[in-house]
Amino acid sequence: AAGGILVALSVLYSNSITKTVAVCGSLVFTTILGNVFFDAPFNGPILLGCIIVIMSIFGYRDDCHVEEQLREARMALSTHIPR
Repeated sequence: AAGGILVALSVLYSNSITKTVAVCGSLVFTTILGNVFFDAPFNGPILLGCIIVIMSIFGYRDDCHVEEQLREARMALSTHIPR
């Protein structure tokens, strides 16, 4: 039950791109676990798809440092501009 509540909170407070990346990552994780525990197929196309998803996750990860710098720059500009 606690896991469900944590998932609900993360879905509530995240944007759509973050949700999509999380779902894609969980699909890769489930595919790997299915192969390990249940001998599910893990052939070339599935491996290629997993590699593409993992590369996409690293490509879309959120860079909080850049967002913080942009926020600070906007605040600095707004304090120096007379109204």
